[in-house]
Amino acid sequence: MNYKKTAKAASSLAVIASVFLAIPAEAESYKRIQDNEGIVYDGLAYKDGIFYIDGEVNQLGEGNFHLSDGKYIKLKKINSGDNFNLYGEKYLEIENGDYYVDLNTGKIIDDNIEEDEKDDALTNLRKEIRKDNDGRYSEDEDVRNNDIYIIENNKFLESWYYTYLKDTNSKEVMVFTDKEGNYIDADYNIGKVSLYSKKLINKNNGRVSFENTKDEKEDLKVNIYNEKVLCQDKNYIYRLAYLSIIYNDNNVISNVTTDSSITFGGYKNNNKVNTVKIENAGEELYAIPVIQKISKEQSSETIDGAKYAKNVTTYMLSKSNGTKVKFDVSDDTTYSISKGKIIACKINENGTISAQGISLKSEAGVNTVGIKKADAEEYSDHAIDVNGVLWRLDGGYIYRYNGATDWIKVYKVDGSMTRLSVYDENNMLVWDEEAERYSIINKAPKDNSQALSENIEKVENLIDGNVITGWIKNESGTWSFVNSDSSLIKGWLNDNPNWYYLDENGVMKTGWINDKDTWYYLNSNGSMATGWIKESNDWYYLKENGAMATGWVYVKDKWYYLNSNGSMVYNTTINGYRVGADGAMI
Repeated sequence: MNYKKTAKAASSLAVIASVFLAIPAEAESYKRIQDNEGIVYDGLAYKDGIFYIDGEVNQLGEGNFHLSDGKYIKLKKINSGDNFNLYGEKYLEIENGDYYVDLNTGKIIDDNIEEDEKDDALTNLRKEIRKDNDGRYSEDEDVRNNDIYIIENNKFLESWYYTYLKDTNSKEVMVFTDKEGNYIDADYNIGKVSLYSKKLINKNNGRVSFENTKDEKEDLKVNIYNEKVLCQDKNYIYRLAYLSIIYNDNNVISNVTTDSSITFGGYKNNNKVNTVKIENAGEELYAIPVIQKISKEQSSETIDGAKYAKNVTTYMLSKSNGTKVKFDVSDDTTYSISKGKIIACKINENGTISAQGISLKSEAGVNTVGIKKADAEEYSDHAIDVNGVLWRLDGGYIYRYNGATDWIKVYKVDGSMTRLSVYDENNMLVWDEEAERYSIINKAPKDNSQALSENIEKVENLIDGNVITGWIKNESGTWSFVNSDSSLIKGWLNDNPNWYYLDENGVMKTGWINDKDTWYYLNSNGSMATGWIKESNDWYYLKENGAMATGWVYVKDKWYYLNSNGSMVYNTTINGYRVGADGAMI
């Protein structure tokens, strides 16, 4: 058993949630990953131990391979060196749509799936708009002629698109849609936004709130327009937008003096708190930047027949004290959403990588953001995983950005590695073409159950404020494993090169276990057994994936027969075939 290390003294250990952290004083908090000989030109990591590899690996010659459950399948029609891009939930687009590879199966598809789904989205959107429209959109609008754009930064998610339609006042409004035409009018519902100005508003102590762009209060209303779509997750779309204040006659407020400026914000005990003050805009549009979190689910109500988002939350680009914050929208910055935070990743001109974690916060009646930034770091490659987590590779270490100020060491690989592909923490591909080395980090095979439970409990395992990860010894003498996010792992765990099983309490098992009607044997150190084992004077054979074999098996050029309980038979006849004292068929 390999211990995960910490440099802290044992005297500072705390017993938390009945877990005793027996960690040697000089242990490492990251896992060392074995490397393999082979040339990888390019590749992609997918879920459940599935990978796409372009190279010369496993002594199979040059080609493009679909790797699943440890089996390399060479893909026909695709040539080594062909460009590929990830599309949708499960496809690789080869050479700009010449072919598509279904990552789940390795099947090659000739159809241009991306173009077909884009056309379907436009066609279905047109049908829905024509059916619903009761005055929201211009009757002259023909969606089929519109440009439609896919939302970027949606790794391994269903494709969503956006386009612009004209309302009856010829104003452009943004609409999000999936390929089925389930659309959201993004420029109507703004969530609850509060304004404050004693100069312009003479009632309600100078404050008024708006929930949509048709609200008219105190001769004022608000408008919203898109600046940049940032990213999406399963349930929401995130965008940078601008809120403007307008009179009911649609004239934009301009030439505002300091005394007549308007403040967006919340209120507590009748005092303004957490507010954002609009500076004098002169002749320019009087607007402030905001981040919007827009649900993909449609509201049960409509606006002039059109569907809008069930809920929208609008966040002011300010700190909780009202200070404005800078939000980077440069072309070399990408965005993802991870655990409720927007993660901004920027590649700098000097060859370093910067990361920001943008928290979306609600307090005292106003929504604001909090931004934490990590120092710029050197890197050889980076990746964003299916959960929106940012990773970087540098100097033989794989780091995870924690969404704040730190990069956490998770894996140690060969120092020559320069390329990285990540699906999640348990499915990665790392390689260097020139060094002819590559490493695969993968979760348990499909028939070995889930590698990690979806319902994992958190443990407080801090020593002097430092998070401890890896193997821990419990007070009872049993072992558990703490993930890098401080969660206690349950189910199958791949601690390379071995597999372990931890029960519903997070305790490592030994001996026989039954998982989803399949038997496995775990050695005294917890590692999953493969091949022949002797238990209670009987021999058993465990397949490469650890599953106990029954019936006839072929091992090293010999046939053996195993009973339904897995025990090997010997000195008998099975279905007319004789097996000897060693169990091998004679």
